[in-house]
Amino acid sequence: MLVPDVWRRRAVKPSGEEYYELLFVFVDDILIISHKAVKHIDALKQVYTLKPESIGPPTMYLGADVLKMQTASGEVCWGMLSNTYVKSAVGIVRNLLRHDEEGKDLKTTAKQLFRTSYKPETDVSQELNGDGISRYLQLIGMLRWAIELGRIDIILEVAMMAPYSASPRVGHIEALYNI
Repeated sequence: MLVPDVWRRRAVKPSGEEYYELLFVFVDDILIISHKAVKHIDALKQVYTLKPESIGPPTMYLGADVLKMQTASGEVCWGMLSNTYVKSAVGIVRNLLRHDEEGKDLKTTAKQLFRTSYKPETDVSQELNGDGISRYLQLIGMLRWAIELGRIDIILEVAMMAPYSASPRVGHIEALYNI
């Protein structure tokens, strides 16, 4: 399968172990997985201007925290966490809500993502206008990315709300703010 912003090729480590080198590009973020990453970065520097402080072992990629860890068996591997992204997203959504709905703020605690009686398919509240629809799509996108980064605990509720993206209602966006 060829994806324009993902490249892979076979490589061999000095130990003789075979693996695939990977290069991921998304807009201006580049992630290289290779035992010869420095060589590849030097080649990129010949063509592109790279920020010197951005070169090194990854700490963040596409909003996710990237970290090196050791498994219980002693194997060293890389992992991703959603902590920084989710914290940033909550701050952004808090500001959006304050801007859109003067005097409103996010709840600091919620016992559940939805009221048990809430059924989005029967919501007859007012339909959102163009700006409201845009905000709804923005929130769905942020929540979906949080799921991709590991927050699978919200996948059901976000999946239930996504189908209303074409014509969301006030109750639908309120449910997203609660999530």
